[in-house]
Amino acid sequence: MKKIILFSCIGLFIYSCGVRKDPIIASESILKARLTKDSDAVNYKISLNGVDSTDAFKMQAQFLTYRDQDKYPTRETFWFNRTAMLNIYNLLTKEREYESAHGISEFSKGFTDGIRIYFASDTNVSKGHLINSIIMVSTKNDGKYPPAPSGYKHLDYYSHSKTDILFGNLRVIRGEPSQRNILKNKGQNLYNVCAYCDTTPPCDTTKPHYITQRKAHNMVSHFGTHPISTKSEWFDYNLIKDLALDDVHDGLRIYFARHPKKFKSKPDTNAKKEAFILITTRVDNNNKTGHDDYFDCQTTGQYFGLFDKENLTGGSVTAGGQDNGELCPDNCN
Repeated sequence: MKKIILFSCIGLFIYSCGVRKDPIIASESILKARLTKDSDAVNYKISLNGVDSTDAFKMQAQFLTYRDQDKYPTRETFWFNRTAMLNIYNLLTKEREYESAHGISEFSKGFTDGIRIYFASDTNVSKGHLINSIIMVSTKNDGKYPPAPSGYKHLDYYSHSKTDILFGNLRVIRGEPSQRNILKNKGQNLYNVCAYCDTTPPCDTTKPHYITQRKAHNMVSHFGTHPISTKSEWFDYNLIKDLALDDVHDGLRIYFARHPKKFKSKPDTNAKKEAFILITTRVDNNNKTGHDDYFDCQTTGQYFGLFDKENLTGGSVTAGGQDNGELCPDNCN
C-alpha cells in the first residue's frame, strides 16, 4: 500500500508544479446579477454550492467535452464548513416539508431525496490539465429503478428560495479548494501513507456509503492516472442530515478518488470509476486555519443507528469515510 501511494503521488507531481490555479470567482454582486437571468421573483436557479444554473451547465459541459484529453487529472479536495452543510440540510428539509404538505410523500416521485455532486471544469481551459471543481445539486425522486442501490432514479433541480440563508453569501458556500497535487495540506490526511488502518473497523461495513480508511487511502492514491470517466455521484438525504448534525466535527472535505480494479484481492464493483470520498474534519490544533480529516464512526453510527459511545471513541484509526454513492452515467437524470 505504501508503494502504491508514493508512486501515484510522484507520478502526479511530475505533471503539475503543485500550484493551485482556481477559476476566478466573481464578486458577490456579479454572482447575484447573473442569477437574475434564469430566476423568477421568488426562486434562484442555483446549485447548493452557489453556482447559478447557467454557469453550472456550462462547467459540466466543459468537463465532459475535454476530460478525455486530460490524461493525468490533478488531485483535488474541497472543504465546506459545518455551517454550510447545516444550511444545505435545513434547506432540503424545508423543501421536503413543503412537498409533504402538498401531498407528496417520501418514496414518491417528486420528493426531495438527496444531492448529486458533479465534476465540472473552468470554461476558459480546454487543453492540458483542466481546472476541475465540483457542482453540488439537489435531487428529487424520479421513479423506481431497481438496479440502483437506492431503488430509485434521482432528478436534479436548481430552483430554491431567494430568501434562504444558504444563499446569503455565495462565495463562502463555493467551498475551500486545496492546493493541487499535494501530499498534505491543512489536514488532508488521506494523502498520507496509511500504515495502521487495516484492522476490522467497529463500524458496520456492510451498509451503503461506509468505506474503511484503508480503502479511502487506496482510492485517492489511484486518482490521477487516467482520464476521469465518471460524470457525478449521488448521496441520499439521510447521509447529508447526519453529516450536518454531527456536532463533533467542524466541516466536510470532499476528495477526488478512483475505484481500483481490485481491493484486497477482491474485485471492486465500481472498478476503474472515479468517485467522491466524504470525510468529516475537526480543527487542526497545530494550524488554526486548517482542518484535520477525522476518522471515526460517529457520523456513520448515527446514520445507521449503530453508535455506541462506550466502544467507538473519537479518532479511531480503524474508522473510515463515506463513498459508495450512485455513480453517473449508471444512474442519473
